Amino acid sequence: MMVQWIAFGEPDNIPGYAHNMVGVGAFVVNDKDELIVVRERFYSQPHWKLPGGYVNPGEDLRSAAVREVKEETGIDAEFVSVVSFRHVHKANFNCSDIYFIIHLKPTSEDITMCKNELAACQWMKIQDYINHPHVHEINRKFAICFLEYKSQGIKIEATDIYTAAFNRNQTVYGVTFGHNTDEVDHEAEKKNQSTL
Repeated sequence: MMVQWIAFGEPDNIPGYAHNMVGVGAFVVNDKDELIVVRERFYSQPHWKLPGGYVNPGEDLRSAAVREVKEETGIDAEFVSVVSFRHVHKANFNCSDIYFIIHLKPTSEDITMCKNELAACQWMKIQDYINHPHVHEINRKFAICFLEYKSQGIKIEATDIYTAAFNRNQTVYGVTFGHNTDEVDHEAEKKNQSTL
């Protein structure tokens, strides 16, 4: 695409290319404190990781996590909270990569593994995942964050807000404290939205 910065005497601030990628990892936990974990079909060393992938254009984090879990494992799930995220530079295509870990609650538990992408898929106790020798350190950190947030009743919830000035919906992620992490007070959400 050809562009021309029209303000003379000022630096051209148009990025040369799309320089950030956004991905999601799904932290899907059932009522037995088991986590759905996957092993990619093509890998250089044994590992267990979270199902996930890149967020599609026009797709929000919640939908991307739910979609990726369904595609890779066949499990249906619903959004609960953001757990954590990591930001790394010089990733694929020399772009920066932002990877969000999304806590989902499964609404089904029977696995139908995507054989095109995965070599293995199973439910694993969260503590076993943390201690497993084939789990990368960053994934251990995500699991520890999840357990810490759960013990404190902390959630990073999503609120959809329509902004008239921009004529579009926006999703705001905010921290809430001290309630059951599996329940959402929708009435309080509606009251908060009406005061904005």
